[in-house]
Parts: sequence; C-alpha cells; structure tokens
Amino acid sequence: MRVLRSVFGDAGAVLGAVLGAVFIGVGVFGAACVTELDDLGGADLFEPVDVGDNIDQQGLYSCQERPDRGYRSGSSFPIKVVTVDGRPVEVDTANAYIVMQEAARRQGVHIRIVSGFRTNAEQQYLYSCYVNCSCNSCNLAASPGYSNHQSGHALDLNTADGSVLNWLNNNGARFGFRRTVPSEPWHWEWWSGGPGGGPCGDNGLPKACNTGNYDGVYCDDDKSSNEAEHNYLWTTLDVKWKCEDKAGQRAFCPGKDASRAEAMMVLGKAFDMPTRDLRNAFVDDGGHRYERFLNGAAHYDILEGDNRRIKPNKTLTRSGLAVILKRTFALPPANRDYFDDDDGSATEDAHNRVAAAGLIMGFDDGHGRREFPEGAPGGKKFKGGRDVNRSALAVVARRAARERLVPVWDLPTPCRTGRYDGQFCDDDNHDNEAAHNALVNRLDTPFSCADKGNRPAFCPREVATRGQAIYVLTRSQGIPRRGHRNAFRDDNGHPYEDYFDAARAFGIIRGYDNDREARPGIDADRTMVAVMLGRMFDLPAADRDYFTDDNGDDMEVWHNKVAAAGLFAGFDNGRGGRVFRGQEKATRSTLATVALRAKEARLVPVWDQD
Repeated sequence: MRVLRSVFGDAGAVLGAVLGAVFIGVGVFGAACVTELDDLGGADLFEPVDVGDNIDQQGLYSCQERPDRGYRSGSSFPIKVVTVDGRPVEVDTANAYIVMQEAARRQGVHIRIVSGFRTNAEQQYLYSCYVNCSCNSCNLAASPGYSNHQSGHALDLNTADGSVLNWLNNNGARFGFRRTVPSEPWHWEWWSGGPGGGPCGDNGLPKACNTGNYDGVYCDDDKSSNEAEHNYLWTTLDVKWKCEDKAGQRAFCPGKDASRAEAMMVLGKAFDMPTRDLRNAFVDDGGHRYERFLNGAAHYDILEGDNRRIKPNKTLTRSGLAVILKRTFALPPANRDYFDDDDGSATEDAHNRVAAAGLIMGFDDGHGRREFPEGAPGGKKFKGGRDVNRSALAVVARRAARERLVPVWDLPTPCRTGRYDGQFCDDDNHDNEAAHNALVNRLDTPFSCADKGNRPAFCPREVATRGQAIYVLTRSQGIPRRGHRNAFRDDNGHPYEDYFDAARAFGIIRGYDNDREARPGIDADRTMVAVMLGRMFDLPAADRDYFTDDNGDDMEVWHNKVAAAGLFAGFDNGRGGRVFRGQEKATRSTLATVALRAKEARLVPVWDQD
C-alpha cells in the first residue's frame, strides 16, 4: 500500500502535505531493482491510504491559479493548477470534478480527493527513495515524467468508502471521469467530456465572480459543500462577512484560515452580543476592527489574554474553537467520551461538550464518515490542532442557531454567577418564585426547563404545553399511575405517557380525533388548565359570575368554578371588574402557581373522593 509519510524529515513533511497521502508497505522489487517503470503506464500499483487529513476541506475550493508543468509519458506541457479539497488539481479537471462532486453530494455520497497533481520534483523524490531504498519504505515509484499524477488530470479518490466507488462506477463517465487503470479502483482521470461548468475561470478567479452570475450571497462558493451555511450567516444571522471583492463581486473565501477575533465577531454578531461601555480588556488589539467583540469575550469570560495580550489575528485551531463555543454557550458536560485522540488533554472536556451539543463533529479513519453526537456512524478523531477556516465558523454558527443555544450574555446574571436563591437560577425576585420552589420541594414535581450556564432554570414565562399541564397538575396532587390502559396513540414513549393515561382514566382529560390522540405538544391556554382543574377536583358550580369577558362563552362555567375555588383570580379590566383571558397562553409559572394553590386549599382530587 502506498502513503507519503511525514517522517521523511523536512523534505518529506513538505511532500506529504502536498500529495496528501503517505506511502507505506514494502517495495516489491527491492533496492537492487532499478528498472524503469515506464511500461507500467504510470500506474501506482499501491492504493493510497486515506489518512483523512483533508476531510474538513471536502467540498471547498480555491480558483487561485498557479502555473506548473504537467507530464505525460515523459513529455511536458504547461498547466494551471488550482486547489480542491485541499489538493492541487489541473484547472479544467478541477471544474469537472467539482460539478461531479456536487451531483454526488445531492444523492448523499461524499467524494473527496485523496491525492491529486504531483510535481516533477515530488516525483523525483519518490523515485529516488525507491531506487536507493533510502526513504519511503523503498516503495515502488514511476520515474519522473511518467506518473499519471504528474499530468494534473489524475485523481485518487476515497473509494475505500464503498458508496463512493459504487457511485463513481455508475456515474463517473457522465462527468468525463474514467478508471484508466483497471486494477486501481481509486484512480480516476479526466481529459474531456462531461456536462461542463464548474466554478474556476481563466484569470484565477471563480467564473461566477467574473460573470456576476451566481446563486446566493457570494461569488466564490457556488456548489461548495457549505454554501448554504455561508448564505445563512449573511441573510439570517445578519453577519455581513466577506473576505474581499473578486472582479467586483462579493467573495467569502471559505478555505481561508480564521482568526480568534473573527470567531468572536461571527458569534457576537450572530447572537447579538452587547458590546457597549465595556472596558478595554487587551493591549494588543487597539484599533482592531473587531476590538469590541474581543472586549465582550473578556467581559463574559470567553477569552483570556496572556498578560493582557490576546493575539487577535492568530489562526484559530479546532481545540481553540471548541473552548470558545463551550464558554459562549455555557455548554453542559457530555455524558460520554467522543474521541480517542485527546485523552488527557487540557481541551478534552471542551471537545466532548461541543460534540454532545452537535456543534463540531469528529473525523474517522479517512473514509468520509463523521461522528454525530449520538454516536453512529463515525470516527473518533477530533484533531484539535488543525486550523479552522472561515467556512467552519459559518457552519458552527448555523448549528448553534439551529439548536437554539443561548449565549452567556443572554443568561440571567444568577445563572452565570451561580449566586441565586431557591431551586432555579432564572426566577429570583419573580412574583411566583415561591410556587416554583414549592413545586419541587413540597409537591415533589421536578419541572426545570433546562440548564442555563449549567444551572437549573425554570423558564417561568415560557408557554406551557398540554402535556406539561397534565403532568404538573396530576403529579403535584399524587395521581395513581399504575394499571391504566394505553389511552392514546400519539404519546407512546413520551416521558409523561403514564400521566396522560391516568388523567384519561379519571376523566380529567379527553382526547382529540375521537378520543385517540393526547396531543401533548400543543400550547396550553388558561381555559384548558381551568377545565383540567375543574374535572380533577370535581369543583362545584360557582354561585356568581366572576368575569366580564366570557359571558355567554361555553367555557364560562369552568372559569367561574376555578375562581370560586381560589385557583384563578383573573385580571383587573381597569373598570372595576375582572377578566379571565381564557385564550391567553398558560405559562410554566401559571402551572406551578395553581398547583400550589390547590394543595394549600386542601382540595381533594377525584381519585381520593369517596
């Protein structure tokens, strides 16, 4: 098998980075066999081992051209080389490949270049290693000028992933790609054909930048794998971020390294970081365009400087980004270890937290599969020392928005500092704080909404669901949950399913769709809660009309029952009367309040009545 090792010394390290594969194995002809290999037709004979070092660049490209010399059967010719998937490729081949890669991606297949163009000097190095048996494990190498990879038109692809090989066998020819060496399923070449198109133009700029004809916000990322994330950053998160104008068009430069200052700007703008009137935290960012976001990062304990120096333009690593995300969103600890290449490292905890939150995924052994937070499929490598590019920042910002993560600057101060009274960090001084605490302590009804800053929160103003209303009202009064039939078809596996079944058995609720659906996720309103309470305690009819806004309403009787029982007081209508506001959404705080009132009023639920 063939790989380009980084252990060759300085020259080998450069070579490995350029070729993207390391050659391993034993040379089949030995050191004494110095026969020219021209008769092999430029074939490599050994499969390149995909070390996965360019997975994070998959689907990214740069149309910046550099001139070089290509070779075929010993004859040289001028070529222009661009970069795709982090690999050098002849420009026309690159265009054809990018079009093919996007077509495969739309079908769920992720093609990636393992090895691309090889210069004559690089080929000479490999050939010398083979002839002299002095490096590269004496692996077989074609003589300079005779390797297929020197043409710029030959690509080794990640066909160790069976789905990639199957797709290429069925579709590669439509895009002009063919297997020119039958014994090498990984080796594909393009010389002409296919549907045409591709992003790279003749002046080193993407065609779309030259023509102005492109989709989305930027001219240099059409059909790149993260184009949607780049667009989302600009249009939805309102982060107006470009690298430069190319031929007068807005460009993103997705593969360009990102700095820690840029990371804080993206997250700060995307999630509305307050930056006014903050102290000047660092001495080496004066006049920096993103200085206010760096001051914010210091204020919210996201970034720490070294002797008040932050090095704002320093390239960010994956580990550095993980730490920033962990602190920005106060991510909770993970419940398992996601990666096997960071054990014992100072940033291991941050790696696991961002993986559990769905923000950064790991790498596998190079076959294109990645690990998602719940485990399968995937690999175990975080590669924390790898640099982060601009595209990666757009990706994590969109993922954080999708997961509705709350940044630390939007957390209540007690949740950030850990200094609060009672059970929850977000209800200090709330009118119903005592009811929230009593729900947990006296009524044995756990009901936190989430952790904020890794501290339990109640979210008192959050709208309650029907399922939550059933759970809080029935559990707080001790409903018997065993022995009831499965009442509804849409709640199987729901954490409150037992409460729904019990509530139906005791006549507290009825289902929708001919009594077959509980619909636990719909919003609860005040009338819905009133009806549940009226049935749960079999409340008697009221002897007067309490509210002015429900006269003649079918639900009026229930409003009056809960008012007479002291469970709902209503609102002052400003004219000496009271209104119930039955269609107003019930909050989580409302549920805690009426549950406590029922207990304090010593109301007897129907399951305890004679």
